[in-house]
Amino acid sequence: MLAGGFGNYVSIASAVRIGLIPALAPGRIRYVGNAASLGAQLCLLSETERGRAADIARRIEHVSLAAHPDFEQLFVDAMNFPRAA
Repeated sequence: MLAGGFGNYVSIASAVRIGLIPALAPGRIRYVGNAASLGAQLCLLSETERGRAADIARRIEHVSLAAHPDFEQLFVDAMNFPRAA
């Protein structure tokens, strides 16, 4: 699912070509619009969904990529996008 402003404007074919998203069957990749707004609405209207959101929030772990000693080099190496065929 491609969400938000980014998802709205990204070309699925181009994103697959450069490896940004996996090469899945075309029907499995779709635009979902403003997913944050929909999630907020679900949390306001449903105690079950609000509980699910709280559970997910408790399991989130922050990972600081900048603190990883090899991150910069790995990032630069990954910028070598494949050429269009």
